Amino acid sequence: MAKVKTAMLGSTVFDIYVDRHDGYCTDPRTSKDPVIGVPDGLPYGSGRGAKKGLESLIHEVLHAMNFNRAETKIESEARQLTNLLWRLGYRRVRTHV
Repeated sequence: MAKVKTAMLGSTVFDIYVDRHDGYCTDPRTSKDPVIGVPDGLPYGSGRGAKKGLESLIHEVLHAMNFNRAETKIESEARQLTNLLWRLGYRRVRTHV
């Protein structure tokens, strides 16, 4: 698991990790050091799995911003946001050569 960034979500700073899980978020109300985990190897561009990777990231960020939300609500909202961003052309791009 490699820490890659931190993010301020609401009033809490989360450590962002990339590892081999589908995605996770620790409860910011009970975690001393809240963490969001995103899947290792998220595809770039429109490659296979890229849209699912975007949805996983959005899903975990929604948890971080409101951990009390029901999982079914988070799933629905993440899917809707992903579909909108995807249709607008948002994709993960390589930032290094």
